[in-house]
Amino acid sequence: MVKKPWISLGSMLLSAALLAGCSLSGPGASEREAPPVAESPSPPSSPTPSPQERPSPESTRFSFKDVKPGDQLGPWTVVSIEPMMVGTEWDENNVTMSFKGEATLEGFYWYDPDSEFLGDLVLVTPAREDLAFLPRPNDNVGRASFVIKPSEAFPPYTGGWARVHIQDYVLTIYPSEVWNEAALLDGEVMGHLPLKKDITFSLEGMPESQMFLMEPMPGEPLVTYRPFDWSPAETHYEKGGALRLAPIVGDAYGWVQFFWADPGVTLEEARGLMEEELQGYAWEKAPLPPEMPWVKEHFIGKKGPLGQQKIAHHYLGMVENRTFSLLTVLENPEAGDGFGPRADVIIKEARFLKTGEGLVRP
Repeated sequence: MVKKPWISLGSMLLSAALLAGCSLSGPGASEREAPPVAESPSPPSSPTPSPQERPSPESTRFSFKDVKPGDQLGPWTVVSIEPMMVGTEWDENNVTMSFKGEATLEGFYWYDPDSEFLGDLVLVTPAREDLAFLPRPNDNVGRASFVIKPSEAFPPYTGGWARVHIQDYVLTIYPSEVWNEAALLDGEVMGHLPLKKDITFSLEGMPESQMFLMEPMPGEPLVTYRPFDWSPAETHYEKGGALRLAPIVGDAYGWVQFFWADPGVTLEEARGLMEEELQGYAWEKAPLPPEMPWVKEHFIGKKGPLGQQKIAHHYLGMVENRTFSLLTVLENPEAGDGFGPRADVIIKEARFLKTGEGLVRP
């Protein structure tokens, strides 16, 4: 398991946005109210694109040293390769490649027409299992995202889950970013939510209102909302996708983590993966929370002397026939008054985009 800092939305495009000193929402986004957006698990959309057989992951991977125009990479035919030359050598960190072909895939979309970086474009990050549809260099072990021109299927100021039918893929790699583009033939939005919203919660017995930002689990149809002063981080596991959210001061306070395992991973395996880094915690079974009917097992872990104990709650269950884990860790008990209420909001706002259901249900 490897944990690394994660820029919101987890794509190469967003890394470039930070390097350029701008954000998806543009300057002053924290002060500006976005137009109201209705929450809807199934908004009006274009006709559903036809299903397409998923290529093998190996068929769309390539090496710059070997690939050439005319090569077939899954559903794509290489049309041109334009590398930057440094002397007589190719600079593999500065290459533009164009492809002919078509693909239909699912993924998370982000559409903010006011974004200084993206402009009036829709950013699509494919589902984990649909990455095989996109051509990627062998050394690209991260995610692949691309932009498309919006259609009326994509409500502005929203993020959601969509199925898109694309063609004419262009992959451009610069020293510090990857910019991919595609032409949209058709699209269907399966569920969408506003990019940000005001949420009122109780803090030390008093009502507190704050703006929360949408944060998706990379490659999965799950989103939640985080405070401005919390930071997303992607935690990589070989057997599933995960999203960790923590205060910007770091994991010293604690974190909330969602993990959605690959098919076939058992509750016991997921528990071992999640609790691996929590060495020294003493675990015991706890009652199941009635507001989360998907939970099959609940464990409480404690570490340290009384009054200074670190406390973790681990909820394990099944969602769509796959093991799901929710882990909350409070590393600094003195921060509990501020950490707990915000962590509760993050958990209560977690929602599955395809069904509209939340982790916490009435």
